[in-house]
Formats: sequence, structure tokens, C-alpha cells
Amino acid sequence: MVNDNANPKCISIDAIKAEVPQIKPTYIFDCRQCLVTFVVAFVVSMVVVFAIGIIGTHVTIATDQPLVLAYDGDNTIDVEPPRHQLIQRFRWGGDPPLKQPKPMKYPADLVIIAHTATKSCSTIPKCSQIVAAVQKHHFQTDTDIRYNFLIGGDGNAYVGRGWGATNPQSNHSISVSFIGNYLRDFLSEDMIEALQELLAEGVALGKLDDDYKIVCHNQTKATLSPGVNVYKVIQTWSRFLPGRLRS
Repeated sequence: MVNDNANPKCISIDAIKAEVPQIKPTYIFDCRQCLVTFVVAFVVSMVVVFAIGIIGTHVTIATDQPLVLAYDGDNTIDVEPPRHQLIQRFRWGGDPPLKQPKPMKYPADLVIIAHTATKSCSTIPKCSQIVAAVQKHHFQTDTDIRYNFLIGGDGNAYVGRGWGATNPQSNHSISVSFIGNYLRDFLSEDMIEALQELLAEGVALGKLDDDYKIVCHNQTKATLSPGVNVYKVIQTWSRFLPGRLRS
């Protein structure tokens, strides 16, 4: 028997190449991968530069000059109004007087406290309606609303005749009326503060004498005004003048 292994066949080089699979050469970086990597790196670097620029700007604002907010400075609008406002005639809808009242000679030395004997109020619109109604009622017998000022339950003062005109109660006085009926209503702290601030302003403006006195309406004539609940408060004040006021 002949052993085939003893005489191996010769294999050509071409046959070997045919048997061995051809392996393509690999590269460390593919060109497309390089492009993507470059673009990502560029974008990231630009974002970092932009962020540093913004941070640098804010740091400059904070260190070089104060940051002025919308509500800072003199040119801003005060959102919250003063605690006790002075509501002018045009705001409560006042009509012009039927006849110009007699001018006041300053300073007045007397303040007469009254009440309107109407419903009370707690907002500017409601108080304005009542003041306008009081003026129309007074037009029936007088040339204008009779009070120089009125104090509402909203803690605001409403201009009647104002500081510049006399009132029918006394030519040398300032008449102030609380809006409401103080036979049953009670003064709030806001209303008392509004009256005190109004009178302090009158002294500062030279409209009231430094030593002015306060009386209630029922001390000047036979009337229930300003109501017992106002009288109880006013009579405790140091400026209160007791007794009947001589006309």
C-alpha cells in the first residue's frame, strides 16, 4: 500500500492566496469620525467661550456698578399708595360750587368735628359715591358741600371745601366730617390717624394755628352730630375744648 502522507502534494502560491481571506487594512481614525469629533469639539469650545463672556459681564456689573432694579430710583412708580391719601374733588366726582365761598383768613384756630349721618364706607369708590351724594344734598340749601374735609372708613381724607374756603358753621374754622352714622358706628384707628395727619398737615401749611382747638358739632348747635361714639373719642384729646361754643 502506498502512504499518501509520505508524498505530500505541492500547493502553489496562488492556491494559498485563494484559500486565505483577504483582510482590509484598518486605520486608527476613520475620516468621518475625525470630522464629527472636530465639529463637537468646536461647538463645545464656542459654548464655553460664550458662557465665560456672559459670566464676565455679570461680574463686571456686580463689581463696577450696582444693579439698578425696576423698582429702584426716583423714576419708578410707587406700587403701594400712601397709608392715608388726600382724595381731591375731581377724584370723588365733585361738582363746582354754585357760588364761590368766602375765602378763609389763615390760620384757623378751631376744628369742628361732624358726621354725615349716612352709611359708612371702606373703599375709595364707595366713599366717593357717598361724598358726591352729600354734596348734592347740600346743594338743596347751600352753594357747596358744607365740610372742608371728610374722613372715610377707608382711612382717606376727601377734600370738600378744602383749606381755602370758609364753612357755614364758623367762618374761622375747619369743618371735618366722618363718613357714617356714629350713633351706631365706631371710628377705626385708620380714621383717627387720617384726621390727626390731616390736622398736622394743616398746621405745617399754616392753615391751622399751632394752638388750635377741637370741638364737636353738637357743641355749636342743637344736633346729634357727630354722634356719641365720635364724641367719646374726641373729648379725650388734649386739644378738645369742652362746653358750649358761643356763636
